[in-house]
Amino acid sequence: MMLMTDAQVDAYAALLGIDVDGCKTKAEKVAKIEERRERVATVDVIGLHISIPIKRIHDKRLMDKYTGKAHTNMELESVIRDMVGDEQMDEIREACTDDDGTVDADGYLVVLDAINRSDELKNF
Repeated sequence: MMLMTDAQVDAYAALLGIDVDGCKTKAEKVAKIEERRERVATVDVIGLHISIPIKRIHDKRLMDKYTGKAHTNMELESVIRDMVGDEQMDEIREACTDDDGTVDADGYLVVLDAINRSDELKNF
């Protein structure tokens, strides 16, 4: 962001709804924007507290992969993994696995729906 002009940084902050009027330098504005982008949202679902970096949700690579629906269970798991990371995905898989070893694919849909409906993620 430091490569942007002052006007571009101001426009970027406005796009994200971040008030940078009190910042005196471009570096202060960039720091304020980065601070907001680094926030983490918590989604409580299937007995887990899933932490999702807001910055990750706004990653173009994830947006390109996830267009609002997953066509296969592998795509679904891949999208969730990209959102929450490997460690939390392992916890989700464990929570969605029955005692007999059956992995409940619908449980993954519940997780994705909770992420999609999270007010904290929507209100970046």
